[in-house]
Amino acid sequence: MKKAYSLILCCLGVPLLVMYSACDGNQNEKTDGKIAMSFSLVPAKELGITVHRVNVRLEGPSNSEMDLTLSDDNTTAEGELTGLPPGTYTVFLTLYNVDSDTVGFGSDDIEVKAGEITDVDMNITLYSTTGGIRFNITWNTGGPKLPAVPYDYAGAIANMPAYLKNYLTANPTVDNTPNDNLLTNDGATLGRVLFYDKAMSVNNTISCGSCHHQDKAFVDGGAVSTGFEGGHTRRNSMPLTNVRFFKAKAMFWDMRAVTLETQALLPITDPVEMGMPSLEALVDKLKTKPYYPALFEKAFGTQDITADRISKALAQFLRSIVSFNSKYDQGLDNNLANLTDQEKNGLLSFQQLNCVECHSDLSTIFPRKNPTMFIVENSGLNTGFGSNNALDVTYADNGIGERTNEAKDMGTFKMPALRNIELTAPYMHDGRFATLEDVLDHYQTGAKNHPNRGIQIPSGGYGTSVLTEQKKADIIAFLKTLTDQSFINDPKYSDPFK
Repeated sequence: MKKAYSLILCCLGVPLLVMYSACDGNQNEKTDGKIAMSFSLVPAKELGITVHRVNVRLEGPSNSEMDLTLSDDNTTAEGELTGLPPGTYTVFLTLYNVDSDTVGFGSDDIEVKAGEITDVDMNITLYSTTGGIRFNITWNTGGPKLPAVPYDYAGAIANMPAYLKNYLTANPTVDNTPNDNLLTNDGATLGRVLFYDKAMSVNNTISCGSCHHQDKAFVDGGAVSTGFEGGHTRRNSMPLTNVRFFKAKAMFWDMRAVTLETQALLPITDPVEMGMPSLEALVDKLKTKPYYPALFEKAFGTQDITADRISKALAQFLRSIVSFNSKYDQGLDNNLANLTDQEKNGLLSFQQLNCVECHSDLSTIFPRKNPTMFIVENSGLNTGFGSNNALDVTYADNGIGERTNEAKDMGTFKMPALRNIELTAPYMHDGRFATLEDVLDHYQTGAKNHPNRGIQIPSGGYGTSVLTEQKKADIIAFLKTLTDQSFINDPKYSDPFK
C-alpha cells in the first residue's frame, strides 16, 4: 500500500509544493519524491533589489540543490527537485543579482509527515543595493494574493444602473447594512480572505467558499453540502447574491440568524460544516497566520483579531456580492427593448401567475411594470396569507416552524431572490428539483394542499391549461435573462488563495 506525503513550503509570496510517494513494508524499499517550486519576488523588486537567480539547497535524508533563473521581469521563477524521501530537511535559499552578488538569504527546517500538508513561513533577509542595508521580511507563501490597491467594494450602489439606484433611493430600508458595520474596501478585502481561508475549519479542509462557488453564483451545486469530515448538511446551499438587500435581514432557510453578522459565524462552529470547537479557538488559530495582522489593521485600525471583527469583515464581503449586469438589468433603462418576445412573454406570465409576489419587490409586481428582480420583500414569514410553496403535505423539515414551533410557520422557508437562478441548481431547501423545468412542473401539477400554502398557488398546481408548456418555456427564457456573466467572473469575488 502506498502512502502520500505532501508539503507546501511558504516563501516569497506563493506556495512551493512538495509531493512525495512512498511504500509501506520493507524500510529499504526505494522512495520517490518531487519538489516543485514557484517564487514571486515582487516584494524584493519593490525595495529596489533586483534578483536574477535563486539557489535552493536541501539538507536531510537526501541532499539536493538547484538554481532557478528568474523571468525577464525579475519577479518569478519555477523549478523542480526529484528523488526526495520524506523526513526532516533544512531548506537554504540564497538570492543573487546578475553579477552573482548575494542580495538575500533565508533558511528553515521542514518536517514532512504522512498524509499532512505543512505550511512553512521563511524569513528572508534582503540586502539593499545601496549602503548594504538589510531588510528582514517575512512572506507567507501559503497566504492570499491581493492587489496592491483594494478592489472597489464600497462603490457597489454607485456603480448600479440608474433604475436600481432610483429604486434604492426611494426604498432605503431594503439595505440591511447596520450603522456600526458600513462597507469599506479594506473590510471587504479582509472578509474575502476569511471567506476563502480553509484555516477557518478545524482540520483546514473547508472554507465558506467550499459551499459557495462563484461560478455557480455562490452555491455548491449539490442537493446538500459536504462538511469538514464528509458529513452532509440538512439543507441546500443558499445563493449569496444581493443579500445586502434582503429587507427582513434574517438569514438561513429557517431565518434563525437575525442579521448577516450573526449568520457569518454560525457555520464556523457547526459540528457538520466547519467544526471549530469555539470562536475563541478560531481567534487563536488566526493569530498564528502571518497575513492577518496587517489585514485586520487596515480594516479596523489595529491588529487585534476578535470574533466580532471576523463577523463584521465576513458580513462586509457578503454585502459586497452584488449582481446587476444581467441582460435583464441592461434592459431596465430602456423598457426591456433588448429582450426577445419570448423573454418578455415569460416576464408577463411570471407576473400574471403571481410568481413575482414572492421573488421581487412589491412596488412593481403588477403586469406591464418592470420588477427589479433585485430583492425579496415577501420574506417567507407567514403573515396570514400563507407562505408555504406546496412541496409536501407533511414535511420532514419544517423550516421556520422548527424554530418558532408555531403552526402557521410549519413548512415555511426564507424566500430566495432569483438572480442568476440558471446557475444555482438544484432547487428548493432540500435540492429536490434538478432543473428549472422540474420546478415549473411542480407549480403546474404538483402543488400539495398544505395548510400554510401560499394563496398564490392553487391546490394541485395551476394546471396545464393555465401554465401551458409554452408558458413554462417562456418563463424559463425570462429567468435566464437574470444571469450575470460578469458577476461570476469578477476577480474581486474570487478565491485569493488560488
